[in-house]
Amino acid sequence: MCNNTSPVIDDWCFNKHFSYEQLKPYFVNPEILLKQHEPNKPRSYLLITFGFLSFFFLALTLIIHGKYQCSKGYSKSLAYTILIGEFFIVFGNCINQAFITKIQCYILFFTISVGVPFIFLGVVGKVLLLYVEYINTLKKEKINSLEKFNGLFMKSDLEHINSETLRDSNSSARLSFSSIPKGFPCMKYVTEKNILILVYTVDIICVIYSFLAQRKSKFYKINNEYGYCNHGPWEFIPLYIILYISTIVSTIIYGRILYLQNRKVRVPKKVIFYIFIGLFIFILYLGFSYSPTLHFKFFFVTREMILSVFVIYVHILFIGGPVYRMLNMVYLQENLNRSMDSLKFVIDNPELYNEFSKYCTVELCIENLLFHKRITKLKDEIAEYENIKSHKSKREIEDFEKMKIIQAKRPGDVKFNPFNNEEGNNGGSLDVIYEYYNDYYNKNDRYINNNFNTLGMTSNNLNDFDEIKSYKNNVNNNYIPIIFINDVKDIYKKFIARDSIFEINISNSIYQKITNEINNGDEEFILKEIFDEADNEVLNILYTNIYGKFIKAQKNKKLFDDFELMINKSPEE
Repeated sequence: MCNNTSPVIDDWCFNKHFSYEQLKPYFVNPEILLKQHEPNKPRSYLLITFGFLSFFFLALTLIIHGKYQCSKGYSKSLAYTILIGEFFIVFGNCINQAFITKIQCYILFFTISVGVPFIFLGVVGKVLLLYVEYINTLKKEKINSLEKFNGLFMKSDLEHINSETLRDSNSSARLSFSSIPKGFPCMKYVTEKNILILVYTVDIICVIYSFLAQRKSKFYKINNEYGYCNHGPWEFIPLYIILYISTIVSTIIYGRILYLQNRKVRVPKKVIFYIFIGLFIFILYLGFSYSPTLHFKFFFVTREMILSVFVIYVHILFIGGPVYRMLNMVYLQENLNRSMDSLKFVIDNPELYNEFSKYCTVELCIENLLFHKRITKLKDEIAEYENIKSHKSKREIEDFEKMKIIQAKRPGDVKFNPFNNEEGNNGGSLDVIYEYYNDYYNKNDRYINNNFNTLGMTSNNLNDFDEIKSYKNNVNNNYIPIIFINDVKDIYKKFIARDSIFEINISNSIYQKITNEINNGDEEFILKEIFDEADNEVLNILYTNIYGKFIKAQKNKKLFDDFELMINKSPEE
């Protein structure tokens, strides 16, 4: 039999009414607790409705971003830990609101102990990664130069971003926490490893605390009745503090990182307004949690409903928005890659290339196309040479090497004509333009060599065929064979060096990297990928600034009647 007036706690049961004095030692707000457990069907229905509404929005965010998040370049340990955090946001919030009256307190207490640290990472970790992806996407694709895609980005980013920093930063397919600025207080400690250590350490501490608190607490020794954890006993307070502090800290980190001083981005007034709205909702939630006056005056409004509104608001504003932009950027990036394939198809097709090269000449960007073709030719020749060394006789290898030496001694005989393909010369009257360029280059060759003495084409170490064979530059490694060093230097003089005749527009970091490698590096160990970054940047410029206009200009021509069909076919077909 239940006897709530008994001095023995074991005789109590919570399906009866208690006095304030009986509950005061065990609960934070006995007044709210006593009032909440009066029969009230409409209020229970609202609680369940808001619980599942919160679950719907949070689960939607989780599903949309989950697969994309784990497929990116950062480590899966961080990605899956963030997903665990988001799961606890969904699970804890839904269960807490929809089934609070049917869950035993010790289960809820343990669940919150495990989930609170992960919730912090689920919010902060995702924000950090979204920021890194956001910056790297801007760096890689230079989307801010494409007006039709500007809507995918925050207007303030496009207006105030430091273009010099963007142009001179190396893009990377792998996301890195090194993109996070270190100038802010404690930001140097925000690394993937430190975040994981912090979260799992706090999680272990919370679980140990949960276990000890339930063993020491008199409340948990009363019985296993349901429904008295709405505001929790005193043991819940440390976990609430961790949750509140982590929420505030995550909001601060979001504001400090996404709107950066070194990106020349100012925080829009509307964003400050949004943050104040979220802070107001959060304060309202605390008021309904711990103020009996507010709770009794607005009885149908529960703290769980306000928490649902707060969580949904935060996710839509701070998580849903960035996720939406990132998904748009993923879609855009995939389309850019497909479009880049179509550009390469045009360049590889002799007839289409002829038209495209004429258009590039008119648009005064022929140097970019010439550079790409020259790099492609160099790679093909290196591949041919390595194939000969692997499968042909020593005599054929020596013939090939001697031919390269002869070509190196007569650089003036090589003319730049973008229309010279394997299929023949289709340039027509435009040959005279490139004759002029070659004449101009030959006249300035001495001037250029005065500035770049190490690039002279008559280097003594290449005059003797026997000396070439002494180099330890083996086939099928990552270095350019020594007989192609002249070609590399020739490409540098004509396309990379300052004031060269076909100087291409590449970022300063790539220019410095190539220049240092050629002028100061060992000729025997020049990587085959030395021009790859420059080539990719040149292709991006061609696609971004020229290719779209070229397609529009050519659509009325008979040659391009079936162009869409052509670019969708693979080269093998």
